[in-house]
Amino acid sequence: VRTRVVGDDEQAILDALQSVQTDIVLITGGLGPTKDDITKRCLCSFFGTRLVPHGPAREQITRLFGQRGVPEQEVRPADLDQALLPESCLPLPNPLGTASGMWFERDGRVFVSLPGVPYEMQAIMRESVLPKLCALFSPTAIVHRTIRTVGLGETVLAERLAAWEDGLGKDDIKLAYLPSPGMVKLRLSRYANADARAAQAA
Repeated sequence: VRTRVVGDDEQAILDALQSVQTDIVLITGGLGPTKDDITKRCLCSFFGTRLVPHGPAREQITRLFGQRGVPEQEVRPADLDQALLPESCLPLPNPLGTASGMWFERDGRVFVSLPGVPYEMQAIMRESVLPKLCALFSPTAIVHRTIRTVGLGETVLAERLAAWEDGLGKDDIKLAYLPSPGMVKLRLSRYANADARAAQAA
C-alpha cells in the first residue's frame, strides 16, 4: 500500500496518476464546489473524457439542499456543478453528501475518486466500492486439512505417496510434510475458489 499527498495543482495530480504502478488507485478530495476543487478536471484530462450532467447526482444535491430548506431554484450553480461528472466514469452515489464518487478502469487498473469528507468517503467505500472490488478481484481463502500419521518416517511416506502426490496438482492441491517427534503430519492446502479460477482459465 502506497500513500501519496498531492497539492491542488493540475500537473502534479496528472503526474501522480501517470506514475501509479498498483492495480487499485484510491483518490480522495477535490470534488467540492470551490475553485481549488480540480480533481474532476484532472481526471477528464487523464482519461481523455469530458464532464456531462448526471441526473441522479443532481437529484441528490437538490434533495439535500431541500432538507435544509433551500429550494432547487435557489441552489448555487457551483453546488449544482457537482452533478457534472466525467462521461467515461461509473458514478458512485453519495448517500450523505453532494459530491458523487467515480469509478474508472484503464489498462487493467481501477481508479476510484471519492470526496474528502471522511464520513462521506467511508459510506461510498462501504456501499459501492468494496462490493465492486470484491467481485472484480475475487479474494481467495486457503482451506487446509491435516492428516496425522505414525509409524513411518517422512522419507518413507514421501516415497509411498509419490504417485498420489503427483496427482494432486490437477486439483490445485498442495501437500506439505510436517514431521514432529513420533509422527508426521500431512497438510493438504487448496484455494477455496480453485474451481472458479479453473473455470475462468478454461
